Amino acid sequence: MSDRTGYPDYRLALAVGLLASAAIHSVLFLADPPLGVDAGPQRDEALRLVALHEQQAPTPPAPSVSEPEAPEPVYRPGPPMVADVVQPTEMPHYIAHDIPPKLVNFAQVQLLLESLYPDEYRSDGIGGTVELWLYVDDRGDVKRVLLQSPSPHEAFNAAAQQVAHAMQFRPAFNHGKAVGIWVDQPIRFVAILTSATERTASSNPNRH
Repeated sequence: MSDRTGYPDYRLALAVGLLASAAIHSVLFLADPPLGVDAGPQRDEALRLVALHEQQAPTPPAPSVSEPEAPEPVYRPGPPMVADVVQPTEMPHYIAHDIPPKLVNFAQVQLLLESLYPDEYRSDGIGGTVELWLYVDDRGDVKRVLLQSPSPHEAFNAAAQQVAHAMQFRPAFNHGKAVGIWVDQPIRFVAILTSATERTASSNPNRH
């Protein structure tokens, strides 16, 4: 291809080359799109990440002070109450011991019992038994005497209590320690007349 002078027409060739190059690029683009065009999702991800970083941090809720629970009541012991305590000598009751008390002045007690025997009862042969409660303290002394089973004869009851107060004991012991305890003590009045003559003399003391 040449112009009128016989030289090749470069302008025409250049135009034809440009058209051919454009057509080839168009075919290549349609057949295999360039990688640079597929950067859309990466950009969206980047924009999304940037948007997240730019978001304002959530404001924490204002602190609230809850009302504290009422503490459980603390129960403290009150002042000690003084109960009515039964004193050892007040009423008969069992007191622990492993060795009971023992009468140590039996002879003197026997003489006192005979001297206190009512004459009218002796002469008539009347006897009887008086059951007593004795509180014998840790020294062996009788500190209290109570009638447990009295006699129908009041003179025997009075004589028995007098005899009981004259008794002396070895005290009771509990694990080696002397203790005061209550004792069930019978007092017996026995009228013994050896013969009819003695009974007659007793009934007639002025007879010679």
